Amino acid sequence: MKRFLFGTWLLISAGICDAENQTSNYLWPIKGAEAGENIICAPQGYIGDEFNFDYLFIGAEEGTTVLAPTGGVITDFGVGYHTTLYQSIGYKSDKPNFDEKIKEVKPYLDRSLDPRYLCGDITISVGNGIKIYIEGLNGDIAFKKGQRIGKGDPIGEVAYSYHKIKRPSIRLSIGHNDKSSDPMTPFGLKSSFIPPKTTPPVTEVTSKQAKEDFLLHIGVLKELFPGLYNVITPEELDRYVDATVARIDARPGKWPIGEFRDLMREAVAKIHDSHIYMFPPTTAQTGPSHLPAIRLGWIGDTLICTNATLRYQRLIGKPVASVNGLSADSMKAAAAARIGGYDMQAAEYKNFILATEADRILFEKPVGDGTFDMNVRFSDGETVEIKGHDTRNGTPAYVYGDRFFYTNTHPKSYTLRILNDSTAYIGFTNLSQGAPQQEEIAAFIRSIADKPNLIIDVRNNDGGLGDVTEKIYSFIANKPVVVSAYEKAKKTKEMKTLQFSTNYAGMTELFPDFEPVEGKEGYYNRSAEGRLIVPDSATNYKGRVYVLVNERSASAAASIAALVMKEGRGTIIGRETRTGYHHMTAEKFAETLLPHSQIKIKTPLIELGFDTAVTERIPYGRGVIPDHIVPLTLDELNYRNGDAILNYALGLIDGDTGKGAEESPTPAWVWFLIVGGTLIGGGFLLFTNGGRTFLNQSEKKKRRGPIKRETGTGRPIGSD
Repeated sequence: MKRFLFGTWLLISAGICDAENQTSNYLWPIKGAEAGENIICAPQGYIGDEFNFDYLFIGAEEGTTVLAPTGGVITDFGVGYHTTLYQSIGYKSDKPNFDEKIKEVKPYLDRSLDPRYLCGDITISVGNGIKIYIEGLNGDIAFKKGQRIGKGDPIGEVAYSYHKIKRPSIRLSIGHNDKSSDPMTPFGLKSSFIPPKTTPPVTEVTSKQAKEDFLLHIGVLKELFPGLYNVITPEELDRYVDATVARIDARPGKWPIGEFRDLMREAVAKIHDSHIYMFPPTTAQTGPSHLPAIRLGWIGDTLICTNATLRYQRLIGKPVASVNGLSADSMKAAAAARIGGYDMQAAEYKNFILATEADRILFEKPVGDGTFDMNVRFSDGETVEIKGHDTRNGTPAYVYGDRFFYTNTHPKSYTLRILNDSTAYIGFTNLSQGAPQQEEIAAFIRSIADKPNLIIDVRNNDGGLGDVTEKIYSFIANKPVVVSAYEKAKKTKEMKTLQFSTNYAGMTELFPDFEPVEGKEGYYNRSAEGRLIVPDSATNYKGRVYVLVNERSASAAASIAALVMKEGRGTIIGRETRTGYHHMTAEKFAETLLPHSQIKIKTPLIELGFDTAVTERIPYGRGVIPDHIVPLTLDELNYRNGDAILNYALGLIDGDTGKGAEESPTPAWVWFLIVGGTLIGGGFLLFTNGGRTFLNQSEKKKRRGPIKRETGTGRPIGSD
């Protein structure tokens, strides 16, 4: 990974590059390809909504040999994960090659990250202060720091360089004296690179600066974020802002950047949305010095030991009363305040994080001291001193591995399988497949026409592309379905806070096609309303469909389940999705750079409406709620009995006889755990008025039977 981080970027005259880097005799790093072939993104381009200053992304078939562009000395050889284009996490590993490093590190990758994008990186020092950085590698070639390599020597194989690029690629960049340099001219290519100026990393902010950055974030939300008052009322927001400003004022002087980042993390979590994201102001280049020797999580209302190293195996499953003098209840409140990333009241994701990651939220820096030393008092009165595991002695080996977290993770983003004589299975790690992959999926669906059951698995899937989602659904659709009810923006012009946006800087007007609608708040794209998905004429499955979802099914993955539920096309099994059913804010993002702390926050600008009908089965503010709920248990978390949700689906199919092949299972329509306040006088909001909506009782859909609830084994994780 790069050993330098760029702060505020000021673009200056184009075409300038370092004199030492004007040669054009570098070898193109993809074996068998011509210079400039298959460039995915060059400097001054965009990866999604992120501006690319200095990377050269190059695509190739997975496993293609990558060559050293020129001779030099290997000064770094590691493995890491880019959370954003310019923020990365590096991991310490002494293994001799990329494949072994990745295998060692993968179990300790943050569980919210897709392990496919954990990749190798190599730094080659050319001389005269020039270094070449190449990332997105795997392979079994052994290297050592200080080793000299020649031009054209193999340095690895093409893997996946960045989670926003869904196809195999590498990323290449060049530094000169630890400053960004032109990555194109050395290959004889016409360059789009514009060199930046840099500022030193921010280590602290004053109280005044902290307040200004915090209030800027709130101002962006109020001006630009169309879903703000779906999450919080204006009065609640004002109270929160006043309390946070008072908290900042109560601490005059300097704020260490880590502490202010934690305050902003809470601010982002307060207005939780699955598409709002905060980029940290610093890059962690090495793994943590310590990791927990036991893992803690809330199972229902009880904090328990969920996993442990072999030494502490006997503690697994024991309820915990306090840790380091903090009661379990106070710890839960502190952890919950820092958890965002889910839509409105779709809180199963929060419960998932409380079950799996709360100990790290509480004890990692900057909140804790990073040692993971714990004095644990269990509910039975036993007290145990547990030292954090020093990673210099290797990574901790827990009794139960991480197989649960990688369920439905596939090397090429999907898998096609025949499970038995009656059931086929398609698992999607994401929904970003290109035309050749879509045709392979279509061919598989045509080949299983005689199978009465098809399972579509979108668990642990963070989404993808809307057109791919619609195409996949067309393969199973039994009638045309409306996929777009509306597109809404909060404002279209005079957006003052855009001056702090790195991708819309200087612009004050967006969305010229959006218009006001009488009686509604905001501006609407009328051309998007009523867009249809039509059943595919060549590929159309007629059997029963079962969709597997969980708390990590987001964005496009939630849309697949929402389409199936809306049209009664199949049965949803698992746990509530992370993204909402009725709408999501998932298009066009302003990346606001807070000027003092250099923290960047991505804020969505458009609300995509899917359905306006609100019933007891589909309460407003929730994700896609399964017909059959399989609560998360300790047994599932530890994978004691295999894949709990898939096993439940197969059991349901085994008992699901007597239905015709073209008949969808009758969905269940009574939801007994509606969050208080969701129902208001028997009616719901259908149009917006000061952040509230209303729907006549007569517009509710008819109830159609009870939701099945499976208790499973172990203790179920409940809502707060």
